[in-house]
Amino acid sequence: MLLNPRAKKLIDRQDADPPVLPSSIHREADVTAQRENRHFRAFARKRVSLAGTISHPHAGWRVEVKITDLSLAGARLSLTSKSLTEGDRVKLALMAPTLWDPIELSAVVAWQRQDGDRVSAGVRFDGHREEDLLQLFDVLAVS
Repeated sequence: MLLNPRAKKLIDRQDADPPVLPSSIHREADVTAQRENRHFRAFARKRVSLAGTISHPHAGWRVEVKITDLSLAGARLSLTSKSLTEGDRVKLALMAPTLWDPIELSAVVAWQRQDGDRVSAGVRFDGHREEDLLQLFDVLAVS
């Protein structure tokens, strides 16, 4: 097969090894990728101000929380008295003005940190029922 010189150059370039970049460029790319991955969310968060309670079935405690942001995947909580541990399985009861009864969701503590006299925590929902998910969707729609 006859190729024109320009096409031959393109084919030769594709077969060649990729250029070697200085290690500083690789480090910079890794940091950028980590920063971008850290902010990726499958579901958009919505700022809310809702009351709720969080309970730890195994430890036996229950405390009131303020839910400050919410998504179909999880929530950010603000509480005063309990310190949570990453990985704890908890129950979150979410009260919304549009509902008669609270939505009860199983969750796992994703992170927690001290914010002055309060504790902020992020929880990831897991294993909720279809009707709970629909109610959560409705709460997000009207909040």
